[in-house]
Amino acid sequence: MLKGQIKIDEFAFVLLAGIVLIAVLMVFWTTPAEAPPTLDISSKTVTALIGSSTSFPITITGPITNVSISAYGPISNWITFSSEYFDYIKESQVVVVYVKVPSNIALGTYKGVIKVSSTGGSKDVQLTINVQNITTVEFLKEEVPLGDFLLSLIESRSFTFTPSQPEVIKGYFAEYNLDDLVWKINESEMENVAEATIKLIVSDTNKLGNLIVELNGKEIYNRPAELGEIKIPVNVSELKPSNVVRIRAGNPGWMFWANTVHKIKEVSFFVRFKGMNVKEAYLNLTQQQVSGFNHIKIVSEVKYDQPIILRIKVNDQTVYLKKSPEELLNLWINKDILGNRLILNVGTNRITFILESPGNVIFRNAVLSYNYLPS
Repeated sequence: MLKGQIKIDEFAFVLLAGIVLIAVLMVFWTTPAEAPPTLDISSKTVTALIGSSTSFPITITGPITNVSISAYGPISNWITFSSEYFDYIKESQVVVVYVKVPSNIALGTYKGVIKVSSTGGSKDVQLTINVQNITTVEFLKEEVPLGDFLLSLIESRSFTFTPSQPEVIKGYFAEYNLDDLVWKINESEMENVAEATIKLIVSDTNKLGNLIVELNGKEIYNRPAELGEIKIPVNVSELKPSNVVRIRAGNPGWMFWANTVHKIKEVSFFVRFKGMNVKEAYLNLTQQQVSGFNHIKIVSEVKYDQPIILRIKVNDQTVYLKKSPEELLNLWINKDILGNRLILNVGTNRITFILESPGNVIFRNAVLSYNYLPS
């Protein structure tokens, strides 16, 4: 009885081991292997100038693990990547491929391979680079006509009058006013007046009556006089191209035998203008246009009435900063003024013209063009 029982236990052990083995094999057979990476392109042709750089994106789709990106072939040392390795790509990942063409090679067509490898396998992108020079390449162009526009920056303007007879007098038997003051503003500038002020300097007063100031027949100040500087704000809507200012003294009140006397040392007229000192233009660019960027060209006739300082920016980078540009502005721009490459956006890019010193500058027939290499 004991001997038979031992045989049954051995059989059960062997049966159990077999079941475990079958279960392990079933898990192994039914677990799917990782798929190779999926790429959005299988080949790419780019045009580049000798000694220049360009770039383009590759989108890698997962889920995949242990992902590496490498370049092979004669152009492998021209190629770098924004990232070369990822532990895991769950959905998708964009890798930027940078191409730097040497400056000492011949014109022609060069080929290589970009390989994307993962646990599940690999995929290749066949890369062709057409190397040209500036005289053989035909740039593609995105043009933005800017037409005619004016930049104006007049920060302030002032006029000072020193009376030959500085006293204004008012009594019951005597009167003397300052009423020959004329303050002129160019008619073309009237709509741009932002602020106006009349400033008086009172050097002496007996304070018997008020100090009164009229502008174009309307009283704008009537108060006791104080020694020193008096600032009188002016409503800009009441200004005219030719403004008449009258300064007088008020009655001395019950002291009918006396005169009110104010001595006006100086009269100043101050005006501040609002100016349109900024002009913005916009470029909407595709990935191909950004990757193939070569230069921005700005051509315009320029006219100004006094030396000015003009700044031009591409996004936040200054690409031009000079005093008194030539009558024909003809700019070829591919870097900022510090020598850094331009940082351009897929989508909206802002080009800004800024007048940074007082004056006026007129642009006529202005055209902005974005020049890039064919892919």
